[in-house]
Amino acid sequence: MVIGCGLVGTVPLIRLRDEIDGRWDTLLLLVAGLGGGCILLALGVGLTSGTLFSVPVLVPLGIGVLMLQGLWANTLKSDGQGTRAIFVEVGFWAVAVSGAGLTVLSKDRLSQGIPLVLLVYAVVLLGVTLVQQVRCRTGSFGLLDLRRNIALGLPLMFTGILTVLITSSGRLVLGQTSGVEAVGLYAVLYRSTTLPLVGHQILIIGFFRQIFSWSDEVLRARAAVIVVGVSAMALGFWVLEPYLGWLLGKRFTQIFASYRAEGLTLLVQTILWSAIALNDLVNSRLQIAGRVTRVTAPYLALGLGALTFWTWSRAQHMPISDTLHGFIMGHFILMVGFYTVQCWSAWWLGHRFVRLWLSTYVCTVGVGLLIFLGELYG
Repeated sequence: MVIGCGLVGTVPLIRLRDEIDGRWDTLLLLVAGLGGGCILLALGVGLTSGTLFSVPVLVPLGIGVLMLQGLWANTLKSDGQGTRAIFVEVGFWAVAVSGAGLTVLSKDRLSQGIPLVLLVYAVVLLGVTLVQQVRCRTGSFGLLDLRRNIALGLPLMFTGILTVLITSSGRLVLGQTSGVEAVGLYAVLYRSTTLPLVGHQILIIGFFRQIFSWSDEVLRARAAVIVVGVSAMALGFWVLEPYLGWLLGKRFTQIFASYRAEGLTLLVQTILWSAIALNDLVNSRLQIAGRVTRVTAPYLALGLGALTFWTWSRAQHMPISDTLHGFIMGHFILMVGFYTVQCWSAWWLGHRFVRLWLSTYVCTVGVGLLIFLGELYG
């Protein structure tokens, strides 16, 4: 995210918002330069070291691939081609798995097939980007054009970093305070109960173009549909949970039975994850992402610091079950606060999406109450 300068996130702004002065051909050139530089670095390190399967090769190669892949996935979504965008977004993993399969079939070392196939995929993506850059070039450009595009992307870079911190904070905090076992238990609960976020992703892809092309009035009226949809999927997961053991595995069944309250709390928290991500998209469209981040970043830093200290102090004299319970409840409160600060910041900047924000609170409380009553009397 840092190396990409948030440029990939500017695709819908440049392609769908007439008031944006960033240039499409300049964006293609910048992403091709940054992504291509990463790919060349990976290739150079691989040739020098004699092996492609190493951290110094795979990290820049992965960065280059994901940057170029994200560019074209966002381009397809902006052009209303959601189905094709889904296939592009899973391209990295599909190619990696294909490389592993080819290596196994050839009875060669597993470690060599994956980076080789990823390298071919990277070259194809880079070639497509360069060809399109040449085709759509609208004239000469200078340093000012580059600065405009980068300035457009930098606020989205900081927003993206915050998103990574939010989604990874559970494992990071527990890993530093409570050890591997707590992280493992949390990971099983988190990965399974956030399945409704797959629905969030499908809805976002379906509405991606509209989020950036609707008028502010229409967006205020309709954006809540996504939060309501994710809430319905969270309820669906709760109803179907007894029948999901065959899909999610025996370990899920065991962990969820032992930590049911914690798992259901994470399930309700999925609604907040979706709403926070949707706010990020809306703030990007409104070009207030950077100013909102100035408020939410200090809040998250202080909140995570306090949560880390509290979890560590509990872990010193409590069993893992109590530590995990306290952390998940504390993290839920932290996310409610983060969403509130996010909404307040947008309100303070003059953008009032009251229906969307109230829908999130109502859905979170409503789904939580339904699950609580169902567990109590079911």
